[in-house]
Amino acid sequence: MRLSEVGYSHEVVVRFNHAPTEGYTSDVGSKTSLRIVNSQVVSKPVFRFLDSPLYRGVMLLAWDPSNYSATLDEWYKNPDFDLFGPYFEHRVRRPSGLALTLPHCRLVDLVEYVPSLRLTKRCHYWDVTEDSSCTFGVWHPLAAEKLLTLALNVADDAAVFSQGYVRVPGYDALSC
Repeated sequence: MRLSEVGYSHEVVVRFNHAPTEGYTSDVGSKTSLRIVNSQVVSKPVFRFLDSPLYRGVMLLAWDPSNYSATLDEWYKNPDFDLFGPYFEHRVRRPSGLALTLPHCRLVDLVEYVPSLRLTKRCHYWDVTEDSSCTFGVWHPLAAEKLLTLALNVADDAAVFSQGYVRVPGYDALSC
């Protein structure tokens, strides 16, 4: 079932890396409020971070999977990918604020983060090749991240496995 068929509407939409909407709007919608990009997207020319419309008119958050044995200063001076130069250049060209959703939203829906019955072996909805390593996490512990997300989920099983979304309460909905 497509998102458009169940009438989804969200005030804020977060997309990761270079996830496109063009050509997929009936499945993923067209809105992007915040885009979280990793250091490879920021540094590799193939992603056109400084020029692509994917990274314009949205809030951006860049991250880098650092060497966990390095100090912050060591990592900053020698990241695996040149995250800082292109990111700072982008910020100079297009200054805008950063935000994360949990402190600001009562509920956060993660669409197809935990795969629904539409499960495929593709890493991303726009990929044409299959790669089951994406399900298990080559770059970071995806299985553990998805289990944590399911533990935080407040939606019912039909929402998760049939409609394809997990609902996580924002900070204001939690009693700490």
